[in-house]
Amino acid sequence: MAWRSHYVNCDKLYGINESEQDVCLMYDSKVPPHGGIRREWNTVGMKHGTAKILFVEYTMEDDDPDGVWEAYGMKAESEYSFTVNAEQADPAKLFVYTLYKDGRFDVGFDIDTEQADAILVFAQPQELDAELLIRATQKAKEVLRSFAVTDIVKNDILKGSNVMCLAIFNL
Repeated sequence: MAWRSHYVNCDKLYGINESEQDVCLMYDSKVPPHGGIRREWNTVGMKHGTAKILFVEYTMEDDDPDGVWEAYGMKAESEYSFTVNAEQADPAKLFVYTLYKDGRFDVGFDIDTEQADAILVFAQPQELDAELLIRATQKAKEVLRSFAVTDIVKNDILKGSNVMCLAIFNL
């Protein structure tokens, strides 16, 4: 299982230091790996006006599992964390919908990323419910290609409407 993010119906994809005057900014910045032990940070998020929400992922893995690190008992355990920085989130400008592994559905910025299965962020409110997200998330877990997951969000969740969305699934 690993978190995967998908930008849907959004023409703009910017770095984190872009202009404050854009209506919708999507953030996507990665820190490249270093050496045999790979440490990587990945930040994705969405901005609408002055409101923004950022999702920060951290991974640490050994890129040489059969080599020297393992032979000398130095192989690092793989770590994966997913945290939310919602300090500048604004409930009037950004709308977050979360589906949890137990089928619970929640709206708002207080997200338990350890238990979440799907997180969707919009610039306007949506009519979503748990059943809709459960079906779409199950479908997303069954496909392998990223564009297929994007199509599931467009067709199954957004019903073909042209709505900007950051969809993050634990697939």
